Amino acid sequence: MRTPPFRNLPGNGSYGGGGSPAKQAARALIGDFITQMGFWLAALERHLRSEYPGRTAVRNLGIAGNRVLHDAPVSQPAFGPAAVSRFTSQVFGDEPVGLVVVLIGVNDLAHPASLPEAADDAVTADELLAGIGAFAEVSHRHGTQAVVCTTPPFFGNEAWTPQTEAVRQEVNVRLATETSFDAFVDLDQALADDEAATPAQRDAFHTGDRLHPNPQGGEAIAAAVMPALRPLLADGP
Repeated sequence: MRTPPFRNLPGNGSYGGGGSPAKQAARALIGDFITQMGFWLAALERHLRSEYPGRTAVRNLGIAGNRVLHDAPVSQPAFGPAAVSRFTSQVFGDEPVGLVVVLIGVNDLAHPASLPEAADDAVTADELLAGIGAFAEVSHRHGTQAVVCTTPPFFGNEAWTPQTEAVRQEVNVRLATETSFDAFVDLDQALADDEAATPAQRDAFHTGDRLHPNPQGGEAIAAAVMPALRPLLADGP
């Protein structure tokens, strides 16, 4: 039997009075192009409308090419500022947020191998883990619960290297035990072919580049995220 692709992590976070923050405001999805494309957001909204009518407000804060730790290269300004720089102002600056879902990190691994300008931006597992883990800490300081998705597999993409795969797998393993997220979603379990020697997105789940999930892949992500959200949304009206 496959390990479920989600895990709720007990004992994380500290929240003030007023009940569960997850039922008070919108859900914010912070990420890169995988989020900006909207496939998994649309699928998640369908699940939320079905199970939690009236509690489906979801904000898409994905930016194509965005990285956790580095700003956009000069030649690609649309990739935006590093997520560690924009997280607080974009997630908590405009309206109340009751829950944050984090799905970002693949570009920190892929860009140094695929963009000459980013060749010196290679990150270690410790650095990437610290950057992603900070999103949980900031969320909790704002009284908000946070869910993390692991960095998805991208074996077969031109930017994949054995070195980046080693960092990806180490970060993904440590996210569940060395950060304070309230729940953890394993996207290898959700997207990868069970039989692959190296985790790779199933042919039916990506857009052709083995990196970006297509609508079917988006549905697979949403289906993996929902079991992590249900306990956090359980106290809602």
